[in-house]
Amino acid sequence: MTTPSSILSTLDTSPIPLSPKQTHILQLLATIDETRLQSALLRAHSSASPSTTNATTPVSPETLKAAERSALEARALYTLTRQITTHTITAGPILNATHASPKSSLDKELARAVHARDVLNLLTSAIASQVREVDARVRSAERDVKAGNENNVSLASQVVSSAQGLRRVGTEDVEAGPVRKRLEEVDKEIAEKRREWRVRKSLVAGVVVGSGVKWAENEALVELVLDDEDELREVRAGD
Repeated sequence: MTTPSSILSTLDTSPIPLSPKQTHILQLLATIDETRLQSALLRAHSSASPSTTNATTPVSPETLKAAERSALEARALYTLTRQITTHTITAGPILNATHASPKSSLDKELARAVHARDVLNLLTSAIASQVREVDARVRSAERDVKAGNENNVSLASQVVSSAQGLRRVGTEDVEAGPVRKRLEEVDKEIAEKRREWRVRKSLVAGVVVGSGVKWAENEALVELVLDDEDELREVRAGD
């Protein structure tokens, strides 16, 4: 079975070897991008700040919100512009490296890096889908456990009610046929409900453990997976 780890073990993700000149060009490009970002933020700050504002003038919450909104808009515009520029610059070399016969060693390295990027994107998407599926199963298991707990509360209420009813009758009434028969039926119903609860909890525990989630680090999931000794004794006593 192919797993993400086995795919990653065969994937070459080593960086593209660059000459000192190419490295210097990339560093200059990063510096230019950072300068443009700082310039955009400064312009946004200047446009959002009133001209009369000085170091001693208190700034109103509305002014702060306007400045924050302007900064976010400037950053979003800068990010979009940078992405468009980057895609425009890299589109040609990537197309040549992936769809044409690579001629230079740099084209070959670029084709390898593009392939690794595409595979990693697919793996990331697949893993994210699995995480969402596991999360949905865990939430469903939590709902089942909650329903089981509510059922246990109802059963406990029935037991208390039955016990209170026994206190109101005499020994001769308990030994009578109809009352004794009803008590035996209630005991059987309680034992059956407990067995059903144990089966449900076992199924939920199997789902949680099989999902690969680190359940031991989550107190709620630990309660789902581990058995309560008191519950086990009650079930065995009922059997």
